[in-house]
Amino acid sequence: MTLHDQICELYQSGLSMRKLSARGFKKRDILTSLKGVTRTISDAVKLAHKLNPEKYKHSEETKEKMRKSRAKYLAVMNQHLLDDKKVK
Repeated sequence: MTLHDQICELYQSGLSMRKLSARGFKKRDILTSLKGVTRTISDAVKLAHKLNPEKYKHSEETKEKMRKSRAKYLAVMNQHLLDDKKVK
């Protein structure tokens, strides 16, 4: 198996360019091998969520902050809607 094939296979199996570099492959070899085959940002994000789901879960504290912000936003939007109805 050639170096190009090894790099492509590892990349397709889910390793990032950074992890390939950490495994000892030269950056130039990685870039040459993966020219035109790289992931889109969207695909990279989906893969990251799939491989590390625990990193993307909100803590209870964060959930509470989001709940308060959402309630505040909805209250403001509701008030704007009521004001618009009074104007008409």
